[in-house]
Amino acid sequence: MKKIIILVIGLLIIMALAAVVYFTWPKKELATDQEGLAQSCQKNSGAWLADYQECENVTKEWCENSSGIFFECESACRHNPQAEICTLQCIPVCKFGQVKNNEPKEQNQKDNLIIVDYPTPLTVISSPLKVSGQARGTWFFEASFPVVLTDENGKIIAQNIATAKSDWMTENFVPFEGTITFEKPVSSSKGILIFKKDNPSGLPEYEDALEIPIFFE
Repeated sequence: MKKIIILVIGLLIIMALAAVVYFTWPKKELATDQEGLAQSCQKNSGAWLADYQECENVTKEWCENSSGIFFECESACRHNPQAEICTLQCIPVCKFGQVKNNEPKEQNQKDNLIIVDYPTPLTVISSPLKVSGQARGTWFFEASFPVVLTDENGKIIAQNIATAKSDWMTENFVPFEGTITFEKPVSSSKGILIFKKDNPSGLPEYEDALEIPIFFE
């Protein structure tokens, strides 16, 4: 009996020591914060742009393995479109929409008025862009509402309408679809897709909109 007790006590001591070692032993952290991404970028012959969360001149494989969005041909002046001198060259860029310790604000869906299924925030889009979702009937007028695409500076690139897919004369949610054809802006890789409440009255108190940030392919 004493041997069994001693054996049990020994096992408990071993388990306790193992638990202490497990919880106190230094663990390697994944490079998901800005500092880790910057170091990995530079180790792979890239140039890290901290202000824009971008790594220039790296491979698509590295970018995808690092959970980034790869752009094969970006402008050298994409962050300074007013530059007097700009070299005409393609720069491969890996962009990170969300990194630890510097996360962008979540796009606030107006859940009680309009919900956009596609595109979601930070989606990489190309033309023609098909949009879809659902909105309350009060968001429409004559079964449609405006959709506007701008660059990151607010310049309008294209606009069209989204159309109700069922009876819009209701206060309930109504599915909608729409298509926007556009040309990718040369000086901007980011944009904003704006879903505007149709406001035939023109009165500012009845205006409303949902803005979704996107990237151009």
